[in-house]
Order: sequence, then C-alpha cells, then structure tokens
Amino acid sequence: MITHPAGATAGSEGEANAIQYWGTGYGPHIDEEDGRLVYSLLVESSYVTMGFRFDIERADLTVLATDRYRHAALYVVLHTLLQTTFGPNVSRPRRFTQQEFTDVVARVLHSSAESLATYLDEFDHTWRIVTRYYIDGFLADGVRDS
Repeated sequence: MITHPAGATAGSEGEANAIQYWGTGYGPHIDEEDGRLVYSLLVESSYVTMGFRFDIERADLTVLATDRYRHAALYVVLHTLLQTTFGPNVSRPRRFTQQEFTDVVARVLHSSAESLATYLDEFDHTWRIVTRYYIDGFLADGVRDS
C-alpha cells in the first residue's frame, strides 16, 4: 500500500491504479496513474504547504532513477521556483505550468554536464541561492529508490 502525506492511498479516489516508483512521505516521488507518469512533491513556504503534480516522460524517469545528482538538482530547482508561486510572502500568487516544469526537466535532466553546471550557476545568481549546498544536503539525506 502506498501512503501519501495527506493520507490518501494508491487506488483511492483520484489516484486509481497508482504505482509508486520511488520516494515516500514529503520527498519527491513518481506515480504511474492510468498509464501516465506523475512527478509529485510538497513545498513549504512559511506556514503554508502545497502539493504539486506534473506529468513526466519515461525518459525522465530513467534519468531520475540512474543519476542521483540530477534527481537532487531537479528537486532543489523545482522547490525553489515553486516557493515563489504561493505563500504569505508572495504578493502575486501564480500557477506554475506544465510547460515551465517541462522546460526545467529538459535543462536539468537532459542537458550536458557542462550545460547543467552553467544553468545552476545562472540559477544561483538569479535566485540568490547556492543550489549545490542544497543538492549535497539532499544527497546526504539519501535519495532512495524503491
């Protein structure tokens, strides 16, 4: 049985035929729902927590399952971007689109190592963050495949 943070389980209303590939609890995870792969993660901003879900492709799952660094980098970049879309400190909440997600996935999961490094450097400068610090922390906590 797959337990999700909100207490829903696979096969319950809204998640028919879900198969979880890896990850549990509050970490990012991928479910297969009615033949679609769905990347899910929870994001906190101050005292507000929101769940986000985006369709991904099987090629994305392959990279996530085989490259722990890119897996962590995707989570850190998405978490940072998604925090800017909601919460008490966001004056103009907005929806993060599937296309925005797809663009981030392309840059983080499918670019060359050099292009990824350049993207993370630019991201750090734009968002005043040190992604490598958070990526290292995510990796140290253990990206667990199931």
